[in-house]
Amino acid sequence: MKQRNKMVIVTNIVAPYKVDIYVEFMKQFNTEILFTGREDNRKKWYSGIGRKVPGFTIPIPIIKNNTIYNYRYIHLNPLLFFYLYRLRPRYIISNEFGFRSLVCLLYSRLFSVDFAIWWGGTMHTERDIGKLKKLLRRFIVKFNNSIITYGPSSSEYIMSLGVKKNKIIEIQNYSRVNDLSEKFDHKIDNSVPNIIYVAQLIDRKGIGQLIESAKRVSANRDFVLTIIGDGPLFDSFVSQISGYEKFISFKSGVPYGNMREVYNNADGLIAPTLEDVWCLIINEAIQFKIPVMASIYAGGALDLLPPENRFDPLNDEAIDKALEMLIDKVVHEVNPNILWNAEKIVETIREAFNE
Repeated sequence: MKQRNKMVIVTNIVAPYKVDIYVEFMKQFNTEILFTGREDNRKKWYSGIGRKVPGFTIPIPIIKNNTIYNYRYIHLNPLLFFYLYRLRPRYIISNEFGFRSLVCLLYSRLFSVDFAIWWGGTMHTERDIGKLKKLLRRFIVKFNNSIITYGPSSSEYIMSLGVKKNKIIEIQNYSRVNDLSEKFDHKIDNSVPNIIYVAQLIDRKGIGQLIESAKRVSANRDFVLTIIGDGPLFDSFVSQISGYEKFISFKSGVPYGNMREVYNNADGLIAPTLEDVWCLIINEAIQFKIPVMASIYAGGALDLLPPENRFDPLNDEAIDKALEMLIDKVVHEVNPNILWNAEKIVETIREAFNE
């Protein structure tokens, strides 16, 4: 029996939605998962797989208009090189362009190992990065072997760094909804349309814009907008809906295992994010056959949705129309067959590695 080559995947955290992909890697390679940190908005994200590399994490809040727009995290793990040396991989995959990818690049150059960056950023999400960060990224992509991207919108940014198309492995992002959708039976018959949005409660997710839109639309339509999520701006957003509680409500602390009921009770999903490398709730809505309208700033929307299902959340008329279309039930479902499964994702990467 042919011995499988060793693959090491280095990531910041082991996200639950990627577990199926990692399991598939374990089937096709002799795979080790190393994770290098934790992030405050994902404290419950422990999947039970992977090995923690000692180090520390620096959270950096991004402030815009005197409020928390987003968080960025720096993960520093001085022992990562020694972990790689002990594992002796044939292939390394690291996500993003931070400290861990620099360490992986150094190891790959010293020991002639194939090294790929796993990347999801777009021209929009990376529009404000500084010159030093851009120079660092150009340096890394000059010497690594390949870049794994989330479709054309992500590849566009990578090519802006000088990477040739033949160095790019295009895949889709993946949401682990199989354990939920397999139990899907029927939609609950709501007396009024129930439109949902699932997101962290920060400004970047476009929640403020959605609330104001729902207020305007409530003047001529009957509906319920349910926003599911937790985050630092919960109290601020709750106060913003004052007087409109009949139309807008929040649900916090919903475990992932209970999301089947949330989706089962939805007549439509709206995703007004102002910036996302890939908006995974689009995948989930498609999988559950829920009509979805998504922001033009949501990575994945361009790859998965037709133009009529996309809108600009910064345009009041556009976001109002998107919400009204969902309420009026004139948004068509997208065929779930367009979604990639874990096997197809890993097989595409394996073939690109000439395995």
